[in-house]
Parts: sequence; structure tokens; C-alpha cells
Amino acid sequence: MDNRPPLHIHLLAHPKSDEANKLASALMRRFVEPPASGGLRIPVFFTPDRGDDLPPELDTQYGLDIRAAQHSIIVVLADERMLRTVPSGTGDAWIAFVRRAVELTPLDSSPHHVLPVALDSEGFRLSDGHHILPATLATGMKTDEAMDRRLADVSFHVAARAIQLLEHGKVPAIAPNRMRAPVTIFLSHAKADLDEKQHDDPVRQTRVRLNELPVDQWYDTQQITTSQDFAEAISAGIRDCSVMLAFQTDQTASRPPRRRSRKWIVMRNPKNDHFGTGLMMIQWICSSLWTY
Repeated sequence: MDNRPPLHIHLLAHPKSDEANKLASALMRRFVEPPASGGLRIPVFFTPDRGDDLPPELDTQYGLDIRAAQHSIIVVLADERMLRTVPSGTGDAWIAFVRRAVELTPLDSSPHHVLPVALDSEGFRLSDGHHILPATLATGMKTDEAMDRRLADVSFHVAARAIQLLEHGKVPAIAPNRMRAPVTIFLSHAKADLDEKQHDDPVRQTRVRLNELPVDQWYDTQQITTSQDFAEAISAGIRDCSVMLAFQTDQTASRPPRRRSRKWIVMRNPKNDHFGTGLMMIQWICSSLWTY
């Protein structure tokens, strides 16, 4: 019996990079804090600050030992400060560290994974021969909003690879643009929830955002076959999904009681394991017209 923890996450940043360490701390809170606070209580480790700004020793008992857990994810948050070579730069050491880490964790076979992330244009120099997750700050929005979006994107990719390791024991070697999280999100909404004039409603806004993420999406109004029983189709969507997002707007509440109750009875089917612990209700105010 393997008594090791099922998963360790290592968040590595240059000790003197304020931006990278701020992101690492925010990621830690996402995965460490209790579930009720939005975290998962997964053991998370930071770059040991020994005063030399070098990466940790790899695969050693007193360094970064990937074998200390059944699965380990090494997230390297690369930026200009990490890859600086002069003066007193340690960029070559970090590049060598990632090269060696990737060799020890081959895709499609290793129970561990290396996720290099570029926080700026210089961060892509971390590896010339391997794909690096782009996580530069988005332009055209406020700095705080751009940082929150980057945090969400990086968190999602870490979580997606963690699920792949835990479920399949490896991360598959597929093209980056085909990387899909092993989850399916079922978005259930009423036709009345769609803004047919402005095309700017919570359902469409959510779809646009999810299209930027590696998830499979299932929309009940678009993917129900003609003549298919509505309740049966909704039940199938709930049964086959990993996460369900149900939209209940003012328009939903204004529907005839019979149709409204039929849909929510299906959603709350006690026989469905997805809802054994109940549903989470999120209040989301998008505008004066669309309120959750």
C-alpha cells in the first residue's frame, strides 16, 4: 500500500521576483485553504531561499523530491528576473533545472509533471524545445483585473493537470492547442435567459470565457436533439458532466411554474451522484438587467 500523499504541488519562482512570488502565494491559497474557503488543502511547497537565488536540488531528499508523493506537479513561474544572466544572474541554472526536470517526468508515462509558465516575454527563454504556458498580463484592462485573470488561468491549468495525474496516472502528450481538462461543464439555461437583441447576457458571457479555457462544454439548448424529451436530455447532461452551471435569472423565475419546476426537479434529482452534497448558489450581478 502506497502511504505517500496523493499529490504535491511545487510553486517555484525566483526568490527576488516580487511579481512571481506574489502569484505563487495566490496560487498557494487556491490549493491549500480549506474547501469551505475555496481551497483544496493540497500540500504546496515554495522555492527554498538559501540566499543563492538558485533552483532547488532536484530529486534529492533535502531538495525537491518528486517521489515524496504519488504525483508531483512542478510549476516554474519564469520571468526576466529568473532568467537574468548578468550581473550575478542564475538564468542558466534555472534553464538547466527545467531541462533536467522534464527529462525525469516524460509525458504519457511519468506520474509527475513539469508546468513551465512565462509571466513575461523573457519567461519563454526558460526552454527553447518545450511548450511554455503563456501567462503574460492581458492588455486593455486594469492591472488588478489582469492579475486576477492570470491567477485564474494558471490555477485552472494546474488543476487540470492534477486531475489528469490523479485519474490517469500521467499527463498525455498532445498538442498544446488540444490540451483539454478532463472535465465537462454542463451549462443549463432557459431560452428566455438569452438576450436576442444585444447578444450580451450571462450565458453568452460565460461561453465566451469558457471558450478560452481547455474545457468541454455542453449547452442544453444547443445540443439537445430535435424531438428529444427535454427532461431526459437534461438528466443525461447532468449524469455525464463533471460540473454543472445552472442559470436562474429573472427570466427563469418568470417562466410558467410547471416548466420551471420540471427543470429544477431534474437538476435536484437525489439519485444523481453529482449532487449528493447539494448545489452551490452563486450571486452574480452582470448588469441592471441580469441578476443572479
